Amino acid sequence: AVTKQKNNTLLVPRSAVLTRDNEKYLFIVENGRAKEKIVKTGISTDALIEIIDGVSEGDEVVVLGNFELEDGMKIRILNK
Repeated sequence: AVTKQKNNTLLVPRSAVLTRDNEKYLFIVENGRAKEKIVKTGISTDALIEIIDGVSEGDEVVVLGNFELEDGMKIRILNK
């Protein structure tokens, strides 16, 4: 899930963010389906990336197998 830090920074795992045509995006889970969201990123560490715009706190992001997804695909959630 997207987490908010004390300074209101939104963070996601690095593996959630993908790049296509110089544009950053990720997939969130919405009604059992993958929903593609274009995001604006900020600073990053080896494990986390700051999200400036594009998702909200509490959104569930896809971190495994996301490179195979297309917008609207039905997904299965593991380890929830």
